[in-house]
Amino acid sequence: MRHGLAFLTLLLFIHACSPTPKFKEPEGFGGLKWQTSVEELQKFFDAYRYVKDTEFEIQRSNSKFEGIPVVAEFAFLRGCFVGVRLLFQRTSYEKMKEILEAQYGPPTTELPEKAGWLGKQISVYLIKGPNGDSIARIETKQLTEFYPTRIKAMTDQTK
Repeated sequence: MRHGLAFLTLLLFIHACSPTPKFKEPEGFGGLKWQTSVEELQKFFDAYRYVKDTEFEIQRSNSKFEGIPVVAEFAFLRGCFVGVRLLFQRTSYEKMKEILEAQYGPPTTELPEKAGWLGKQISVYLIKGPNGDSIARIETKQLTEFYPTRIKAMTDQTK
């Protein structure tokens, strides 16, 4: 439930922000380029299937980001890599914001305990998690546009 609330907060944050290309958009994550296949992911990470339906798949792996241990959830839409969610345990929001600012420059948008680097094709979001940990998302425009459809489908299934 807490992750659902954090995710909903993140979606509201996304829609409240208008994209402005003021940062160098990443070409992928951890050596995996955007639009590559699940098979390519297996070459870089020891990942396992976490969620799968007809269009959407999440592969989960223990990884590192800037030397910090992280659980990485790689998102695939219609078989192509389109985003990654990074769950940092015992790493504060402030520390992660500092790391992301060093990598991408100052956020293009910021709210209390939320920061965003919004580009034309790629966006990076950072939020403070429910336990003070931080959660980051690096995603393509394709995935950002898919989320409302996915949430509606999930809501319809629970009715």
